[in-house]
Amino acid sequence: MTDPDFTDPVDDTLVAVRILRDGATSPADPVLATLTNYGCHPQSLGPANSLVSADWPGTTRQLLEKEFGGTSLFLLGACGETGPIEQCAPFRPPSQRFALA
Repeated sequence: MTDPDFTDPVDDTLVAVRILRDGATSPADPVLATLTNYGCHPQSLGPANSLVSADWPGTTRQLLEKEFGGTSLFLLGACGETGPIEQCAPFRPPSQRFALA
């Protein structure tokens, strides 16, 4: 594994869409779904990981569903050679790594 190159440009755009239920007239009305798009490989556990995991998108979905209700969907954006910085740091438990990813 080579050291990461933090000098290349990275698309750090996060797109989030909240879909309200039919008949909603206010952003405070019940949410049907949230749609999130971000370009970062879901590999915050690092290259040695052999666990099956939803990684940071799973944690993101759980938090959005808890906060806004409805179903949360995640779409992976353009992420060629773009991974979480945290995967290069010393080991931390998965719950802490996902919080930082």
